[in-house]
Amino acid sequence: MFGQEISLDVTPGGVPPVINVTQYDTAREIKITLSSRTSASFSLSSSYTYELRGTRANKTGFIDTEAVSMVDTRTLIFTTTGTMTSIAGECRCGILIFDGDEHIETINFIMQVHKSSLDLDTIVNSDDFRDLLDIAIGEYIAQHGTGVPPGGTTDQVLKKRSNNDLDTEWADESGGGGGAVNSVNGQTGNVVLNAVDVGSVASNQGTANTGKFLVVGSDGIVTPVTMQTWQGGSY
Repeated sequence: MFGQEISLDVTPGGVPPVINVTQYDTAREIKITLSSRTSASFSLSSSYTYELRGTRANKTGFIDTEAVSMVDTRTLIFTTTGTMTSIAGECRCGILIFDGDEHIETINFIMQVHKSSLDLDTIVNSDDFRDLLDIAIGEYIAQHGTGVPPGGTTDQVLKKRSNNDLDTEWADESGGGGGAVNSVNGQTGNVVLNAVDVGSVASNQGTANTGKFLVVGSDGIVTPVTMQTWQGGSY
């Protein structure tokens, strides 16, 4: 795409030239003309190989052995990649020229990476937030299971979680009667229901176990439980 040109000396000690790119750029072509203050006869060979190295603003480095190619005996070219431009700030770069096991490095050049107008992890609007939330929910369910209460479906869990509506009665959609999922324990695994709120599980469970908690396992089996304190009492 958009090209820039710089001149690099293969003799160290010169002033590093600067190229300007934008963070996350992946298509800026940089044309490099090589020169030498000490030898006017310096030229490239088709047998040489090239390596682009750099140290980004956060002090992490990269080595790219495929980015640079020879255009002619005095000119190299490379195209920016996301690895090179991922961090805004000053990135110090250099080209290594290999002739078999021997190599020399050009003087450094500065790739000035200007901050992008929009960070990659920025939430743009509410629609994007909902998309991110749905992705997170899907990943959570894939790892931990759906935690679907009796009469519910995975689609209903996704809908209610993405709408932040965990307290909505499942009976409204599943066809059961009464009863709401506990919003704390309704996320996954066992669902704890108060005995007076179990109409959607079984009507006789609530009346037969007044004063107890009903633990609904992920397999749908309901177990009455009397909660014990450490002193042996119940509540």
